[in-house]
Amino acid sequence: MKPSTVSIVLVLFATLGTAGAQFLFKKGTLLLPNLFSNTPFMFGLLLYCVSAIFFILALERGEASVVTPILATNFIWVALLGYLFLGEHFSILKSVGVFIIVAGVSMIGSTRQ
Repeated sequence: MKPSTVSIVLVLFATLGTAGAQFLFKKGTLLLPNLFSNTPFMFGLLLYCVSAIFFILALERGEASVVTPILATNFIWVALLGYLFLGEHFSILKSVGVFIIVAGVSMIGSTRQ
């Protein structure tokens, strides 16, 4: 079964949303211990929930063996957000890891039955 375009788009939204949520959680750690009055944390929690719904819808419309590895690209987006907005270091080793994730997702997405 070829992955549907809809399932791919849904899992990309889920992946980007999850990365955004994790970024907001990190921003929220600067405001601890006020967890429930912590705006970044609460928006991150909401974004995680919405992303989970997108992921479930993607699973409904596509193969789990294709959709789930795409979610692994979340690590790429989190590393990029950390570098751009949090001043985190992006090392050669992280770059190699990103390449391996992209290569793996590409291989899984291009397999034919």
